[in-house]
Amino acid sequence: MKHIDSLDTFDSVKSNNDYVLLKFYASWCKPCQNYAPTVESVAQSRTELTFASVDIDELPELREQFMVKSVPTLVLVKKGKKVGSLVGTTSAFAVNNWIDNTVSV
Repeated sequence: MKHIDSLDTFDSVKSNNDYVLLKFYASWCKPCQNYAPTVESVAQSRTELTFASVDIDELPELREQFMVKSVPTLVLVKKGKKVGSLVGTTSAFAVNNWIDNTVSV
């Protein structure tokens, strides 16, 4: 999973990939820490997507751009545009279903 640490990095990632799944988190967020292995397992099985993480404290501009109100939040981006978001923690099965439903739209 790539780490987005600047707007330039985000621009590069979204320009070079059709679908990008952004995991918004905070280093102080315990649910984010507990959810990380679930998202990592999904990332390893979904080669059609690029997975990237965004620390909301490092990049508040990106948090605002995608209207992230709480963490953890997953945001699916297609060609630079938000196509869906999933707020909170859930199972890998549910994340995969959400991706399947969102990508097929």
